[in-house]
Amino acid sequence: GCKVKKNTILDLSAYKCPKTFLYTKLALEEMPEKEVLDLRFSSEQSISNVILSTAEEGHKKLTEKQEIAANLWRVLIQRGN
Repeated sequence: GCKVKKNTILDLSAYKCPKTFLYTKLALEEMPEKEVLDLRFSSEQSISNVILSTAEEGHKKLTEKQEIAANLWRVLIQRGN
């Protein structure tokens, strides 16, 4: 049957660049292919950098950033091959 995968949530709201990308990269490396990483950021600068850097590594951004609270954004990134 079709198995629904649960997203892995990574809360990076306490961090700024370059730690946000470092933690994202480490999390993605541990995930199976096509798994989705649900990221939380408090810095818009970090979001741009992480999206750019993960794309360069072959991962796929699934959503534009969504503001889910004051100064808290969410972005979904799917692990590449």
